[in-house]
Amino acid sequence: NSGFKLTVFDKAQIEALAMGGLLGVNRGSPDPPTFNILEWKPKNAVNKAPIVLVGKGVVYDTGGLSLKPTPHSMDYMKCDMAGAAAVAGALYAVAKRKLPLHVVGLIPATDNRPGGNAYVPGDVLRMHNGLTVEVMNTDAEGRLIMADALSFGERYKPELVLDAATLTGAAARAIGTQGVVAMGTAPEKEFKALEEAGMAVHERVARFPFWDEYDKDLDSDIADL
Repeated sequence: NSGFKLTVFDKAQIEALAMGGLLGVNRGSPDPPTFNILEWKPKNAVNKAPIVLVGKGVVYDTGGLSLKPTPHSMDYMKCDMAGAAAVAGALYAVAKRKLPLHVVGLIPATDNRPGGNAYVPGDVLRMHNGLTVEVMNTDAEGRLIMADALSFGERYKPELVLDAATLTGAAARAIGTQGVVAMGTAPEKEFKALEEAGMAVHERVARFPFWDEYDKDLDSDIADL
């Protein structure tokens, strides 16, 4: 009832879009994936190009065949859709306040489970943008579904893209639970605004580097990445 438009793609539409990351992660699940587009586009929008928000929507993450341990790990994984919740909440707030901004939210949604047809370490998936990705650990599912969503978001020619995800426990190991790790290529003014907003609501941002030298860590002998 907030006023934003919601479009939900089913599995057949996701297959037509060739979202191999989202489809691969979903293979072990009895429930089909969805790809959700939330859009608030008022006539008085001041931005010619939209702001695109992308949220990880893994509604339960067992780790797949690279199974997580249960204590203090898998038992919290119904929260692995926190990025999706943040995006949905942001769209709700923007629409409810009738802000003069064109904002698009993208939420790839699935669970990640082991199963007879589940994707396995060593699989190669072809992503939405055509690149191939070698899977080394099925518990790295978040970056696969987010990559498809980020690629899809390019069609909007956005002025800014922000993605939110419970992507890795390494973030908590790096800074604890007292803040949020951020990386990216946005202009400095955007990072400054993000840091100021985080301080205002006590969701502090710890900015990590995004050096070109990291590219070599993405090399694969059998796939593009």
